[in-house]
Amino acid sequence: EQAKIEAFASHSRVPVINGLTNEYHPCQILADVFTFIEHRGSIQGKVVAWVGDGNNMANTWLQAADILGFTLHVSTPSGYEIDAKVAGVTNADCVKVFKNPVDACRGAHLVTTDVWTSMGFEAENDARRLAFADWCVDAEMMAAAQPDALWHADVCHGPTLKLDATRTPIRIHGMLDDCSRYGVALEAHDS
Repeated sequence: EQAKIEAFASHSRVPVINGLTNEYHPCQILADVFTFIEHRGSIQGKVVAWVGDGNNMANTWLQAADILGFTLHVSTPSGYEIDAKVAGVTNADCVKVFKNPVDACRGAHLVTTDVWTSMGFEAENDARRLAFADWCVDAEMMAAAQPDALWHADVCHGPTLKLDATRTPIRIHGMLDDCSRYGVALEAHDS
């Protein structure tokens, strides 16, 4: 929980980073943003599509959009919406919400998602599998994105993606390899 890590940090004599809480996942999003910049240049003014759960990853993408000046298109199933107040977003223009995930991906420079069932929510897996059935990043969503759009997910398999990894290697391998490398570097730097 974010409150616990903040309390811990306030009493620590050494720097404390948030690697992951229920509310935020900043190391992952920093790695994703660094990877986008390496492959495509500045993310400012670009469109990032978030397809899936309004979870810690979505909250951190909202924060990044607010700070770095890009627009986040979000599509979540009913009952799993984002809450911009949780993310502390000050610029409402940095986020656009779409009911249809294909519409959220339209014109996107980066399409991103996460697992449907985060750690600690395994008891909800069956309900989430039903709720998220139409929120699998697929060829139709990628066709709506920019022709050279990158896509990234924490997982390259399972129900969150319906793409052929062998047909779009830069979209998977470039992002995941680089994100893994950046994630390790970020965590090592701040430890």
